[in-house]
Amino acid sequence: MDNRGDVSLLHGELQCADSSRDTAELLIRQVERLERLDDEHLAKYWFVICDLHANSMQSLSEDSMICWAAEYYRKQWEEEHGDARHMILSGLDEAMYYWWNGDKARTQEVLQRQKNYADEVAELTGEHLWQVIILRVSAEIAMRDYDYERVREYTETLIGLDDGKAIHLDVYFSLGEYDKMEKCFEKAIAQAADSAFIVNVVRRNYADLLGEIGQTDRAIQMLEELTAQYREAGNWLQVESLYSLSRLWLNKGDKQRAERYMREADELFAGYKESSEFDPATEASLRAHKQVLEYAKNGTYHIMDLVQLCVTA
Repeated sequence: MDNRGDVSLLHGELQCADSSRDTAELLIRQVERLERLDDEHLAKYWFVICDLHANSMQSLSEDSMICWAAEYYRKQWEEEHGDARHMILSGLDEAMYYWWNGDKARTQEVLQRQKNYADEVAELTGEHLWQVIILRVSAEIAMRDYDYERVREYTETLIGLDDGKAIHLDVYFSLGEYDKMEKCFEKAIAQAADSAFIVNVVRRNYADLLGEIGQTDRAIQMLEELTAQYREAGNWLQVESLYSLSRLWLNKGDKQRAERYMREADELFAGYKESSEFDPATEASLRAHKQVLEYAKNGTYHIMDLVQLCVTA
């Protein structure tokens, strides 16, 4: 018996990975006789398994074979200068494997090595994408480790490489550098004002952060504009913007408006929960905010609704 069936399963997994992570993992787990796979397909197998775990926010602490796969792709790059994508991404997964196992020194060693490779790719091809991705992952790991000085360093480098579009702009919020945060948001919005990503993610996050730093009126104006756009487009993200408006109006002391926006969010919630935009964290925030509203109005609250959500999550 040859290994053609297992190889075809690998190719099938790669085709459906982006559309259905659960289906992809189920499919690749059907691969049998790993010892029959050649190095190319074995590396792909371990890379895909680890990448599926990473993209579904699972721990990589047991994905030790990613180290072998990353070494395979590095040697391939050094010999042929061909597959930059697998070489870079498998190395990042390797760094995350060490991070999940608490080995910070090895994590930084791997990240530095991958940065050197990304610089080499940029020099050969003029493509800076991999440098940006390396820095984004490095900044994410630094944030997880509460290493804000290193986050600042990566952020400043990213702004120079990618004009600020690819960084997590809330980094400046975490560092308390609100002027820089605002300038980056405004620049990103001005450059792609009609982009779905800008409307659905960047502007809404910007409004929420403005509310957090005391610019409540400005945040409300932005969220009201976004809510009108979401309604016109039939976008379920209006539930999240309505929740934010309720919270901001309560902060201003207007319980009546806060309750009205919360009621609108509630009326739309069932449809939102079935949509692709649904975020379980938003459901928890909505329920918690309802308790805050109840306490603000009546001086009492009922915590069991939130407790049940936590128990069943």
